[in-house]
Amino acid sequence: VSTQSTGDNGIPTVNFNLTKNAPRVLPNAYFYGYDQDFNTIGLRHLDKVLRNMNKPDFGITNFSTLEQVAHTFHMAELWNNAKKYYNQAEAGTTFRGGVSS
Repeated sequence: VSTQSTGDNGIPTVNFNLTKNAPRVLPNAYFYGYDQDFNTIGLRHLDKVLRNMNKPDFGITNFSTLEQVAHTFHMAELWNNAKKYYNQAEAGTTFRGGVSS
């Protein structure tokens, strides 16, 4: 998480709270509140899944715990890979066909 990010960041995000009256999409990305006792992001992701695995209205409700862990790691990999393109765009680099120029 960027130390420059704020709660009012304008990044629409799927809401993991799936209770009946909760909005499905939030107007801003939110901070997960990872347990900072873990040194690696992998264990922080695992902890997030395990802390919420028995909540019937949280996250992907039709996935097993193992599928939720796999999905969480998959998304972390995706965002990590996307970060290099974000950093290039932030630096003013233009993109053409998925390749920076």
